Amino acid sequence: MTEGSIDRISGRRNADAGKKRSGIWKIDTHKHTSQLELIHKVAHQLIGELKLEKLLSKTVHLVRDSFDYYGVMLLMLNSETQCLTLQTIAGGYKGIFPSDLCIRVREGMIGQAAASGEIQLSGDITQSPHYVRKAKEVTQSELSVPIKSGDTVIAVLDLQSDKPDVFDETDVMVIKTLADNIAVAIENARLYATLKQELAERRQAEAINQTMFKISNAVNTTRNLVELYESIHRSLGQIIDVTNFYIAIYDKKTNLISFPYYVDEYDDASITDFHYLK
Repeated sequence: MTEGSIDRISGRRNADAGKKRSGIWKIDTHKHTSQLELIHKVAHQLIGELKLEKLLSKTVHLVRDSFDYYGVMLLMLNSETQCLTLQTIAGGYKGIFPSDLCIRVREGMIGQAAASGEIQLSGDITQSPHYVRKAKEVTQSELSVPIKSGDTVIAVLDLQSDKPDVFDETDVMVIKTLADNIAVAIENARLYATLKQELAERRQAEAINQTMFKISNAVNTTRNLVELYESIHRSLGQIIDVTNFYIAIYDKKTNLISFPYYVDEYDDASITDFHYLK
């Protein structure tokens, strides 16, 4: 983490500011140890969640509850639109930000974290050139941590507090470590979703092939058209909804469409056997 990656300020400091010497924060060993233990617990719970939406929600709420931060939210980056969209939020700002909140890359501290791939920290947002207000926030300090897959930013974990100078070097190190774990969990969830989709598509393709084989076999083996139509109806019912189903036959010579097979559980009215094609 470089000096430029953290938005240092020289304004108002609380009592913890005395820990800063020559631009370097002293690490609260007891606090650091406690937070590392919590990271282990949080990371362990994230590993077992493979559904992305639940994963993101669980991540934010675990961070909020485990570390007692005022507000925590996670935004995913859309590489095409270059926009970070709010996925989930917990804490004091839940219900304050719009559900469709979108932050452009380079906009605010969150956007800066996404653009630079580096942590953005401000102990007094009134002195930060990057801070932007999106609602009626009471934020006084903010920590925005990029979540990266390799060198690519895929999301930003943002922490805000209604008090100044809440986040120290210990918080930065711990949340950075947690962000790395979150990145792995997100990639695992995405891989799971991709494999699940591919498996579903493969099964669908196999079902279609089997259905086509059954229909082809029925054409060659059934004794009459009524049995054939019923067989087609049953076979297609394995892959699509056939609650309302009919077979139409077009006679080019007479320009008529006939309906020799018709099923509709919601409509008891019979249809005309023949219709002119307009």
